[in-house]
Amino acid sequence: MGGVFDGDLEWDHCQPLRQTINGASQKFQPICASCHLEKTQLESRQDRTLESCFSNHAWEFYATSPRPPPLAWNPNEAEKVHEFEEPHLLELDVRRCRRNALAHSAHDFSIFCPLDNIKEASGKLGDFNYIAIPSRNKLTHLPYTGPGWYHRVAAEALLHYGKCTWGHIKWTFSSAAHAPHNILQQPLSIMEEAWGEDKVLAKMSVNQMIGLWATDRTTVYSVKTTRNSLDAPGHFMRREVHFGDQVTTDYVYATKSLTNYSWRPIHDQIMHTEATRVAQLIYIVGQLRIPARCIKSVKTDCLILQGFEKRRKKQLVAIANTQFNDLPHLRRKYEKPPENQPQINCACELAGRKGDQNQVFRFNEDGSILGGYYKEPNTNAPEPVPVAPWRDLSELEAKFSTNGLLVLGWPGTGKTYWVRELVQSLREQGKRVDVIAKTHAAVQNFGCDAQTADHYVRRYIRAGGLHCDYLVVDEITQINTSLWCDIALAHMKGVRIILSGDFGQFGPICDSYAGAPIPSTALEHSDMLRQLVGSNRYRLTVNRRSDATIFGFISSLCPGEDEQRDFIDALSEAKTLFPVTIYPADWTLTMSHRRRMSVNAQRNRLLKPKDAVRFLYKPFNKIAANEPQSMWVWPGLTLIGAGGKVTKGIRTTVTACTEEDVELSTGAKLQPEQLIRCTRLAHCLTYASCQGLTLNGRVRLEADSPNMTLRHLYVGCSRATRSDLLEVA
Repeated sequence: MGGVFDGDLEWDHCQPLRQTINGASQKFQPICASCHLEKTQLESRQDRTLESCFSNHAWEFYATSPRPPPLAWNPNEAEKVHEFEEPHLLELDVRRCRRNALAHSAHDFSIFCPLDNIKEASGKLGDFNYIAIPSRNKLTHLPYTGPGWYHRVAAEALLHYGKCTWGHIKWTFSSAAHAPHNILQQPLSIMEEAWGEDKVLAKMSVNQMIGLWATDRTTVYSVKTTRNSLDAPGHFMRREVHFGDQVTTDYVYATKSLTNYSWRPIHDQIMHTEATRVAQLIYIVGQLRIPARCIKSVKTDCLILQGFEKRRKKQLVAIANTQFNDLPHLRRKYEKPPENQPQINCACELAGRKGDQNQVFRFNEDGSILGGYYKEPNTNAPEPVPVAPWRDLSELEAKFSTNGLLVLGWPGTGKTYWVRELVQSLREQGKRVDVIAKTHAAVQNFGCDAQTADHYVRRYIRAGGLHCDYLVVDEITQINTSLWCDIALAHMKGVRIILSGDFGQFGPICDSYAGAPIPSTALEHSDMLRQLVGSNRYRLTVNRRSDATIFGFISSLCPGEDEQRDFIDALSEAKTLFPVTIYPADWTLTMSHRRRMSVNAQRNRLLKPKDAVRFLYKPFNKIAANEPQSMWVWPGLTLIGAGGKVTKGIRTTVTACTEEDVELSTGAKLQPEQLIRCTRLAHCLTYASCQGLTLNGRVRLEADSPNMTLRHLYVGCSRATRSDLLEVA
């Protein structure tokens, strides 16, 4: 997007500024002003949070699977001692374990979106890894506690210390977005400083925050105040309120809210970091030739030792000197292999924090045995089941599919018409069908009371007012990732989804999630897409708009696919098939807004009749790109809405015109300054704004921009209806 640098570009933050961490580096990119504006509007709808959002498949097999268990049990029975004999119970503790798992993490924090997939393992660690090892001793094989999902920090440790092999890693799950590993250092310091000298409350505040991240439920609370208990059936709790000599009662209701958001990835990272630190303590103790039977208790993040040789005490005390930058090198420190010799059974090196000299462990002579009854920690998460592969349906099967449907097809094959007929059929059967699309132009083109996706999700899905049986999403490639979060939630609520689009056309402008760019192919290859539609796919292949020459050319391009053509060769063929003529173009497609304005001004002057009215634009400040411009106006002139009183992207025609006001085919009656501000001339359009439009008449594509791509050629050529009326310059 964007043309050559002619004053038409603006510098944009690649990662939204409102999501940029304080002190983090900022990356910029040049994009045209209108794209910059739309990108900013999309970003404003993304939450500023480290919370993840999941597809239904990931929610089922990861987010709701058993969480990492706390490490609290007595692996060996403590030895009884005489009344006057020193018990020799020593404690090795991880300093501020959970707090430091956040502040001194060696790994970035994962933030998942619905387009992230659970994949079969292929010899490379993911952010999270499903590991299944044959039954082993829990104490000596920590951080492994059973089949389940393990964060990279635990998976690296298992491979590094030879406790598992790559063959034990069955599945991986990685996020597109990550927050820097040092993101929480400053917030944690602010939290702790707020408590002053009370270190206990400072520690508890952090631990309780982490505890809240472990919740699996989202609950909405409401209250009803009444003096009569019969008015409040089904309340969750009550509270009496005394005022004077009277009493009233507050009745509190708890309503579970369905959600596909969770803090679990960060919570799991903390718990697996804790288990890994305990495992490293156990490793060090073993290297000091202290038998595992001397470990009497594991108390969350510490070990209680008893019965070891007294001469080992000095070595145990020295463990407290271990620093974070030492953790990746513990095996070399204690096993002392020859220099440059690979370590035995080490399948992976550990990530570390180079230069971090903060101490990790602590030694305490006043240890105590864990009281009460605790079971050995155990995890048994079900192994993921892949989403069913695509099933290509016949037209009859597609019309009667009840588990969702994806309708695909090249431009001009009648996707919108086919789905519109399906919507009408479902409504005749008594089904409630809602239709959404990203742009106003797509909404107008579809009809059937369609709504823009942003408006719909705010009013119905996020507000909890979704009551349809089917949700139809048209032009799916234009839907950005934050909206797919809401559509996935609608599917989780039992709504059946029908999708329509073409993956060869333009995607959302600079799509991102939590500040990370989303690949253009992410939707097409996502498990979420297949699950939304029950893996049902119907492909339209019959041309219903353009002639055979145009259709044959665009169907050979395959943008974004493995078979896509070379752009230079395709452009050369297009110029041969659709040469430029001497005739003026009814529609010109270009890349730059500056060029668009220039062509529009020229054509507007040439086409104006004698009775045309001149409306002048008086800029009050410098506006780049899609700014208004002066124009001649007459009945029959076609304009494009720019927002405000004329919906953006909608074509409209002037029906009446005077120097005082202008009437449009939409019914709007505008004063000259309103017309200038709310509409644009339509003789020349940018490629980014033409998707979804059928352009009758002579269409000329300007392909000399260095930013021209195969996708621009594909979309531009598909707007024309006849090959003799299509020109590629």
